[in-house]
Amino acid sequence: MCDALNELFSEELREADFAGSTRGGIMMCKKLGLSYNETLSQIKEEYQLTEEQAREIMDKNWK
Repeated sequence: MCDALNELFSEELREADFAGSTRGGIMMCKKLGLSYNETLSQIKEEYQLTEEQAREIMDKNWK
């Protein structure tokens, strides 16, 4: 039963893990004093994202 639930929710779990990871990366960059653009570049490179994907994530998490 647990394996069936894990399989059913595997995509959602991966997305949640990714969201948490990128959010943590953004927060760390901010604490280190990186600018929005420097952080955008780091997130884009670290997670192999397109400019559009990285900006979408940044806009959700940059406060």
